[in-house]
Amino acid sequence: NAVTMQKGYPAMPDVWIPIALVGILVSTCLLVVWLCRALGSLGGSGPEPVIPPRCEGCGYDLTHQPESGRCSECGLALASSLTPGLRRPGCSWEARAGVVSLVWTALGALISPRRFYERLKLRTPQGPSRAFARWQYLIMGGCSAAWIYLMVAEEMSNRGDWTELFIPLLVGFAVPLVGWGLQRLVSAFVASWWVIHRMVPDMGWGRKVFAYETSFLWVFCLYNGAWLTSFFLYNAWLSWWLKETFDVRPHLGAFDPEEAAVFLGDIALILAWFCRYGVIGRAIRWSNF
Repeated sequence: NAVTMQKGYPAMPDVWIPIALVGILVSTCLLVVWLCRALGSLGGSGPEPVIPPRCEGCGYDLTHQPESGRCSECGLALASSLTPGLRRPGCSWEARAGVVSLVWTALGALISPRRFYERLKLRTPQGPSRAFARWQYLIMGGCSAAWIYLMVAEEMSNRGDWTELFIPLLVGFAVPLVGWGLQRLVSAFVASWWVIHRMVPDMGWGRKVFAYETSFLWVFCLYNGAWLTSFFLYNAWLSWWLKETFDVRPHLGAFDPEEAAVFLGDIALILAWFCRYGVIGRAIRWSNF
């Protein structure tokens, strides 16, 4: 309330602050549930479409073509498109699920999306990809709980007052939840674009991609977590640094520098995610295995 009064905003009665925050979380949960159902309904539950073998370089129909020779359209060797496991050997998680393969699969999808999805087998059951996403969510939730514990311990050791911990606790819970909802929202937009423009012949491939793209959600959580930790420990340090270094007190409209950094950074991450999906769409458009 003190911050809103300093900025000229009408103050909210203290009794309504927890109600408003809980309402935001409940609304976010409902939105996430709706997006999950909408995304899961894409592609239907009918049999998989019969897709003729295609050149994985340009999509040329390779029906009745031998494995020797090259594609008459793009010149890609036909063996790379028609030989199982040659161009798409799959990911380590689907070959053998475990802690090591979980880490390597997440790093591969995050660091090199084009190479990862060009090698990913798409015409395989979706159970492993769903399990991969569930494990990522569980680990993120555990990291969020550990962060909350550390912030509580820091606050109690410095002040011994638990009444000021409501906002940090709520934020520590909300960041993974908002990130999860954001992932579903971005996936829903991408899936709609792919369906309208017929980017992939089977949306089951898209659902597998969305599961492995949980890896990029780590970037969102780590970015926001780093900023929130710095705010919690050092308050408005960015404003102080700008004032001490440049002797200015910047304000970006209604936003302080800290708020603007988080907001603009998240916008940049969302745009980067859409760019990733552009690369991924080209990598999975044609797949024979």
